[in-house]
Amino acid sequence: MSYRYKCDACKFYTDLRSNYLRHCGTQKHAKNLKRQQQENSKTQRLEVENETLKNEKMRLELEFAKRETELTRDKYESILRERDKKETVHNQIINQVTQHIDNSQHINFLNIVLPDMISLSQFITNLQTTHQLRPDQTRELLEKHNINVKSYGRCLSDTLRDNCYQQLVSSQIGIPPSVKVLPLIKIDEENHKEKSEKEWETANNNERIDELIQTANDQVYNHHHSTITLNTDDMCEVREQIKTDNNIDQIKNLQQDMKKSLDTLQSAQSIPTHTPDIPVYNPKDPKRHIVDCGHNYFVMDDTNHVFETTPPHKYMGKYIHDENCPCHSVKGNRRKRKVECWYYLSEYNKQPNTISI
Repeated sequence: MSYRYKCDACKFYTDLRSNYLRHCGTQKHAKNLKRQQQENSKTQRLEVENETLKNEKMRLELEFAKRETELTRDKYESILRERDKKETVHNQIINQVTQHIDNSQHINFLNIVLPDMISLSQFITNLQTTHQLRPDQTRELLEKHNINVKSYGRCLSDTLRDNCYQQLVSSQIGIPPSVKVLPLIKIDEENHKEKSEKEWETANNNERIDELIQTANDQVYNHHHSTITLNTDDMCEVREQIKTDNNIDQIKNLQQDMKKSLDTLQSAQSIPTHTPDIPVYNPKDPKRHIVDCGHNYFVMDDTNHVFETTPPHKYMGKYIHDENCPCHSVKGNRRKRKVECWYYLSEYNKQPNTISI
């Protein structure tokens, strides 16, 4: 049932306006209205407190989640840093080992292909004394320098290689005419090898190359009283040209040319000499260790080639099964007997030296 006038505080309902106004003037109405206002105020306060508590709970949860996220991120970043550190150390070790192996291979290769090359120190000494550049050579150097540094660098490189070849011929070293290289070989953009008195070695700087350039320029001045001046950039360009003309890849291509040239020279002189391809030590090939006459060697499992265990791993010969080995005499026996085989080291370029092992 619907009434026109309502008092919720007193639960009073009427359709007459006079009755409603009279009710509003009673003490009961005033008392009930005050109690209702107090209850409403308390309810609002509780709602505000509940909202405040709810907001505080959400703030704490967010801070906790943020802290958990930070801890997880810190832990993850720590793991990544530790992994990167281990990978860096691992890569450094791999690079050092690889560099050492490559360095040994290059030195071993040069010691085999160009074992009789004159030392760089002796080459410079001869260039300064007994084998100085000719006036026509120094005149050409001066003319090329007047054109540009690049032309001068190529001319100087060719002139020095011709001079080195003439020194080798004068020293009666058997180098074919097609092999014209200096006692320095470029390996990569940062490294090159130089020939010492005994063998090829890794160079620590460019001092000897600069000494070569300066020696040639001094002789230009002595012959023509004209100075060739090179600034830092020019010096780097000329130095790089000399290295490029003596690159390790070019030397590898010369290996076959050397063999052909030597065969041609020996045939012309009626000297019956056989120059077989010299095996090159590869540390990745399967091998085993042996001791022969108190010396340590590596024997390659696939080829039986024998190398020294110490760098530059010089090639020694082949490890050959002796035809008089006792194992041949027991092959037909039904009863199998354990027989220790005999091998001997057939030394390279020497008569076979039969040894029981």
